[in-house]
Amino acid sequence: MWDLEFGDKYEWFMQLEADGHHVGELEKKPELYPDLALDYNAFMVLSASRRVSMSAAPIPISEIFAYADYFCISGYEQRKTLLSRIKILDRVFLDWHSKQSAKVDKKDN
Repeated sequence: MWDLEFGDKYEWFMQLEADGHHVGELEKKPELYPDLALDYNAFMVLSASRRVSMSAAPIPISEIFAYADYFCISGYEQRKTLLSRIKILDRVFLDWHSKQSAKVDKKDN
């Protein structure tokens, strides 16, 4: 996942490009479609609510609904869509996190 690997370097990458350097990693940056930006932002906020011990846990459904309540997302279809999209993003994140942990475990052995 590009944001997880390079997101903290994004501003630096952009400055390098502005200074005339070619930054190949920027070509790999996925496009975030405007209609999905709110869901992605919700996922980023909700990620802080996951439990992490030896591995990352899924975002609790209760946190997703608390988010919906806080931001006045009250329609059944809207809440259903939010839940579905957050769970999809979470599955991708957990898969990525698991693979990263496996890489670290291999290095340690």
